[in-house]
Amino acid sequence: MYLKLTRSDLNALVFEYLLIEGFSEAAVEFARETGLPHDIDHELINERMEIREAVEDGRVEEAVRRVNELDPEVSFLPFPPRCACPRGF
Repeated sequence: MYLKLTRSDLNALVFEYLLIEGFSEAAVEFARETGLPHDIDHELINERMEIREAVEDGRVEEAVRRVNELDPEVSFLPFPPRCACPRGF
C-alpha cells in the first residue's frame, strides 16, 4: 500500500520540518518559493527552540517553567518539578 502525496503535501511537510527544527528563516524562504502561506511568529519559534535546548541539556525544571509561561494551560507532568524521578525517566 502506498501513500499518494502531492507536491503541495510534500512542500508543507518540508516547511513544517524546517520550523520544528528551528530553521524559521529557511522555512519562510521555502514557503515564498513554493507559494505556501508563511505567517510565522519568529519569537514563538525561538522560544520553542530554547525550551527544546533546555530539555536536551537536562534543565527540565527550566523547560517546564518556560512552557507554563508560554502557555499556562499546558501541563504535561503528573508530578511536581522537584520530584525524585528514577534515572532515565
